[in-house]
Amino acid sequence: MNSAGAVYIIDADRAVAEARARLFASVNLKPRIHHSPLEFLRSFTPDKPCCLVSAMRMPELPGLELLARLQKHSQPPPVIMITAHGDVKSAVQAMKLGAAEFLETPIHEERLLRLVQHWINADRIERANFRKCAAVREKLAKLSAREREVLAGILDGLSNKEMARRLEVSPKSIEVYRGKLMAKMEASSIPGLVREALCCPARNCNPAGYNCLSGHAICHSNASPTITDFEANMEIQFSLIDHRKAKQDINTFRFSPMNIGIHPELD
Repeated sequence: MNSAGAVYIIDADRAVAEARARLFASVNLKPRIHHSPLEFLRSFTPDKPCCLVSAMRMPELPGLELLARLQKHSQPPPVIMITAHGDVKSAVQAMKLGAAEFLETPIHEERLLRLVQHWINADRIERANFRKCAAVREKLAKLSAREREVLAGILDGLSNKEMARRLEVSPKSIEVYRGKLMAKMEASSIPGLVREALCCPARNCNPAGYNCLSGHAICHSNASPTITDFEANMEIQFSLIDHRKAKQDINTFRFSPMNIGIHPELD
């Protein structure tokens, strides 16, 4: 597993923070220490694969509030939350707010290293998907309203004749729109086109990119998508389902009061 990346450490206890920094530096990670959550939030820029290791209880800003604020970032980092006083309620709240792991001290150093390396690699994959999604959005933005309608028909599994009846145009016109659609999306095959159209994780989607994909203009460029919006549009719903499955694969954890968020393969 590629371990290169940054690891941010937030802990008011300087001795603990410095010890963890030495640990991470020993495996070629780049530790960055912050003794204040607010200091971290002011300086944090998600410009490279990273992982955040943070104490749960801090006088300036509680760990749960830190998690809530991080979720406002377009690319929030994976967070390993550590506490000396773990309980199930706090663990559940932390996971709901996006924590990747919730650990109770003491923690074996090798185990912590493996978890940090795992989540940096997961963040690297997430960032690659984010960039891919941005590229797809750019392509979608170039489509005309009619080309988007044809794309919706393809996602519905309709033939050219069926799309022609739906759009009240000739099958020949559908072929023309379809050719332009394939060119603009830079797709060499229909399966490739479908993968492109549905690859964008719903939470990263710009609604303008999907506007009018179906016959119902439920998404608008100046509005944020909601779960109701996605459920009303089957094309987007498929994307949402795929993204949820991907997040489940990444965030699968074994639930226990002592160790929440631990991956069996990392034990």
